Amino acid sequence: MTIEQIDGAKVLIALGSQDMEDYSLEFDSMSFKNPHSRKILSRLLKLVCSKTGLTMENRSMLVEALPYQKGCLILVTFVERNRKRKKYKIKKPKECICFSFGDIESLLKTISLLYKARLCLHASKVYLYSGRYYLVFDYMPLPQKAKHILNEYAVAHKSTKVFLAKLKEAGKTVCEDKAVETMGKAFSR
Repeated sequence: MTIEQIDGAKVLIALGSQDMEDYSLEFDSMSFKNPHSRKILSRLLKLVCSKTGLTMENRSMLVEALPYQKGCLILVTFVERNRKRKKYKIKKPKECICFSFGDIESLLKTISLLYKARLCLHASKVYLYSGRYYLVFDYMPLPQKAKHILNEYAVAHKSTKVFLAKLKEAGKTVCEDKAVETMGKAFSR
């Protein structure tokens, strides 16, 4: 058996096959629920504390075991109990707005008008799903002029996360990036 301190909070215990036999341990049955293995692991932890000078006071321990050459490696990580946990702030997901078109002519007419209006509409995509075309903008709010053009030729569609995921997964991507700019250049006269 070897005990090696990796850093100020981690210790590696290597048990060979003879050590496993001496302690009557089997890797498959090692667990804190098993009274025998819990007793042996407690003894090993006390031995670790005496050899390394680490203490178990006000600390929790994370014990991980790995099989290794008919023995096992046990990694013990000492964690301060009083240490404050990190708090993570979840950012509000970006909102999208989606418009559906019944046919390709109204989609192309709308894109042509938006392109000629020289509006800054870079983050846009076009999908074909269930016989309808969908123009998706990855930001809100749209310029007022763009809304007027879009409302004339398209129907505003509820852009829930589920619907957008369905569009991306089941729909056919017509234009993935800068759809208004890319298609506008190609189809406006």
